[in-house]
Amino acid sequence: MGAGTIHDGANDIELRSASYGGGNDDRPASWMSSSEALTSSPSAAVRQGSSCDSREDTASSVVMTPEAATTTLPATQASQAAAGKPQRPRLVGLRGAAAVAAVTGVSALNTFNSGMLTVALPSVAADLRIPAGLQLWPSSAYALAVGCALLVLGAAADTIGSRPVFLAGAASFALTTLACGLSANAAQLVAFRALQGVAMAACMPTAVSIVATGFEPGRARNMALAALGGGNPVGFALGLVLGGVFAQTTGWRAGFFVCAAINLALVVVAWIAIPRAAGDLTASRSGLAQAWARLAKGLDWVGISMASVCLALLSFVLS
Repeated sequence: MGAGTIHDGANDIELRSASYGGGNDDRPASWMSSSEALTSSPSAAVRQGSSCDSREDTASSVVMTPEAATTTLPATQASQAAAGKPQRPRLVGLRGAAAVAAVTGVSALNTFNSGMLTVALPSVAADLRIPAGLQLWPSSAYALAVGCALLVLGAAADTIGSRPVFLAGAASFALTTLACGLSANAAQLVAFRALQGVAMAACMPTAVSIVATGFEPGRARNMALAALGGGNPVGFALGLVLGGVFAQTTGWRAGFFVCAAINLALVVVAWIAIPRAAGDLTASRSGLAQAWARLAKGLDWVGISMASVCLALLSFVLS
């Protein structure tokens, strides 16, 4: 067998190859073209055709039409909801603005009551005959209760969802605010202020969670968080101003009544505007039973109790 040689000239190229004692039929199979191989071997043609069909089937199984992709998305969301992974609701447009107004308003009423009571405290003490040594307790009891219940109710919101805990806390805050305005003595006012603190402890962490998870990252979320953060100083400033107005005109009780009415309106707005998260357990009676079971077994009550006592002692010392 001789090696092939190539003579490269100006106008011609001569290719010489070794002969194999026969024609083209004696060439190795690797030299044969694909068409010749298929012609000379019918079984190979059958195998080639089957492999092509299998590749076409594979390609058709990989390619997915937009309709198929669309129809598989709800199934994925349903499986995630069934697996206990709630979908993040999105707040957009008018609904988002209403939700931000609701959580910001409740946050502002938190400090509004404190500012109003600070200015109207002499009138409150004279009306309810509060001793001089106990006149700071209506404000201190509120801060103490918030410090005690903040960790517990924050963990409860992580367990059963932010929306139901926020709505329960906002409604309770409205009722306890009304009760503060109806207090007949110092003991009742201190007790109702403490209950106000517990209710607000349910609203504070959940309001941040609703805004943070309800909006897409970007300008809308930043503006919502800014509004939520600005509610506290604005509410306290308004409380200082209007507290003196109420104390000098209609009386300090009217301030609590106005706050209760505004709070109830905000609860209704929050109920409508804040959407339920996927997998919300409070949507049915069976879900409520599961929520109570999670609260009973899913929280470290010993650790939460110890931490709450420490926070309570710290708040007591500071207040």
